[in-house]
Amino acid sequence: MNDERQVWEQVGERFSQVGRRLKEHYDREAAEVGAAESRQVEDALRTLADAVGQAFDAVGTAVRDEGFRREVASAVQTLTEALSATFDQVGGEIRERVANRRTDDEQQP
Repeated sequence: MNDERQVWEQVGERFSQVGRRLKEHYDREAAEVGAAESRQVEDALRTLADAVGQAFDAVGTAVRDEGFRREVASAVQTLTEALSATFDQVGGEIRERVANRRTDDEQQP
């Protein structure tokens, strides 16, 4: 659980860094545009930040939900089984083609 918390803290820190960089760029651009346009951009960015915050809150809540974690584990297991079956089928087809090619090569004079 501690590793999980550290990973999410890293995610949060990285997005904070991105936010700071965006703010730096915004501040430079804001100096070049009018106050009305600047306010509109600020409102849009605030709305975006709120939406991103809500999305991360939902992810955090979902990760703590045992039922959600079981569903994710089940989905991953199903994906693993599907990939395994596909690779088994492809591997069988490759082996068959190689065997047929060897047979063909052995039959040629």
